[in-house]
Amino acid sequence: MRVAVDAGHGGGDPGAMYMDGVEKDIALMYAAYLHGILEARGHSPYLIRSDDTYIYPSHRAAMANQANSDVFVSLHCNSHAGQPETARGVEVLHFPSSVPGLFLAKTILSRWPKVLPNRGAKPRGDLAVLKFTRMPAVLVELAFINHSDDLALLKSDAYRTEACFVIADALEEYGGLI
Repeated sequence: MRVAVDAGHGGGDPGAMYMDGVEKDIALMYAAYLHGILEARGHSPYLIRSDDTYIYPSHRAAMANQANSDVFVSLHCNSHAGQPETARGVEVLHFPSSVPGLFLAKTILSRWPKVLPNRGAKPRGDLAVLKFTRMPAVLVELAFINHSDDLALLKSDAYRTEACFVIADALEEYGGLI
């Protein structure tokens, strides 16, 4: 399966920041780890961003389309400016009319480690990486960077390992159905 793995933000766009957590760095670390898992399992993962550079969201979608990817996964850290230290958990975004995207989002969430609240699969039609990809696409909000417990999880090897294996397993379940 050809999987476009996107590390959100990058370069001059750090994404959300809290204490010593920077979204672009965490997303890149998770993307590289997921890429390694998928490659070891015999898939053909494609990193949209492999270093600290900024790529426009529409270009990310175009890169995945040009690579003839079967599926697109974008990795991010959530934040809530109005509720720091109260909002927490994982959620997966999908394009509203994408039934395969919704299925993949729900599959990821059904396997997610129970150490975090499951905030559900949410439709988002305004995100270029979901709107302009020709393949099923999801955006995984791994945890809230501005919640100290979530940030500690995001920075832990154990959570990164478990989260990336969950995503890889869900991708394989999805791939077995296409």
